[in-house]
Amino acid sequence: MRDSAANQTSTCNILNLLKDGEDVSHATKQNSERNKQTSASKKTLFHSLPYPAEGVDVVYTVDPVEAEAWLRNNIIDCSAEAVGFDIEWKPQFVSKKKGGVEHKTAVLQLGVESSCLVLHLHNMKSPPKLLRSILEDEKIFKVGSGIVPDATKLKRDTGLLCKGMVDTQKMAKSVGIPVSQKLGLKALAEHFLGVSLEKPKYVSSSNWEKYPLTIRQIHYAALDAWIGFKVYQHMKLMGGPDQTHIVETEIVDDEVVKKPTGGIVRCHVCNKKCKGQDALANHIKIHTQCKCGKFFVANISKSHKKSCPARNPVMAHTQAASESTVCCQGCGKKCSNATNLMEHIREVGHVQCPFCTRLLQGPKSTEHIMRCKHIINDQWQNC
Repeated sequence: MRDSAANQTSTCNILNLLKDGEDVSHATKQNSERNKQTSASKKTLFHSLPYPAEGVDVVYTVDPVEAEAWLRNNIIDCSAEAVGFDIEWKPQFVSKKKGGVEHKTAVLQLGVESSCLVLHLHNMKSPPKLLRSILEDEKIFKVGSGIVPDATKLKRDTGLLCKGMVDTQKMAKSVGIPVSQKLGLKALAEHFLGVSLEKPKYVSSSNWEKYPLTIRQIHYAALDAWIGFKVYQHMKLMGGPDQTHIVETEIVDDEVVKKPTGGIVRCHVCNKKCKGQDALANHIKIHTQCKCGKFFVANISKSHKKSCPARNPVMAHTQAASESTVCCQGCGKKCSNATNLMEHIREVGHVQCPFCTRLLQGPKSTEHIMRCKHIINDQWQNC
């Protein structure tokens, strides 16, 4: 049934993605042309993500060839160090006690800096071969919030094995986030990125097996993977090179096997040895943390206050001048260096939010600034 449904999909199926009041304001002319070019296969849709990932492309497909092309272009050829990871499946409305059965993994989504892949596994004969090798490659970190249960389910449902996983919840503890604080993806996105991630129930509890997915489902799935990737990037900058101890699990026969780490981890601030993650989380509280997330042994240095990205967001880009490419925070455009980035920001006319200091694209700046203003006002009223 699944194969026949995929084979019988017509152009009308793709058009169904855009009906029923779906938000298509983020679809670009370029994406429209790409969709026309791939309409022969009728298995792939190119789109652009909404806030907070404006400028990020998303590829939704059931075509193994298109999937392998994305994997090669965005992970293999780029020598990607990490990729955002998440899965979706049809919700179970009847409890197991009453005879309910958990549905199998329907969707796998991966995210990198400027692009996401939403793979509809439920409607594919078999996963792409390249996907299997990437998931099993320990040198490519698979990043996500509470990733181990998802990877276990994926292995059980599809046979795809994940290695080299990074749980952003555990990583958050290691950089000083209190254990009592919520550590889910939405909470981490707000804490580290200053963005509000909407997770409406009518989307999360929708039918993820039905082909094709709606635009809202595609956006929801892709954003989960992309936000997880961005949170990981932010915490990695905070924690420095000693964060390698966070990669600690792989899935073998549906069981979590911890890799040997010696039990001793070092504080990235003062290099003190701690016995395990919990001890490190308690120890790091003695250090001073800047608004940008960076820790100091005692007081925040004067030089850091002058160049802190939280005080001057443009400084974050100039500090990255040594990198081969620099991405614009406003639209995701890649620039060869910091100087070209500054020229791009002036030419395009990005707007800086006066409340969260984020660089914004013109069409979305007013909506974002008003949202931030209401949040600030609510915080003042609650004080």
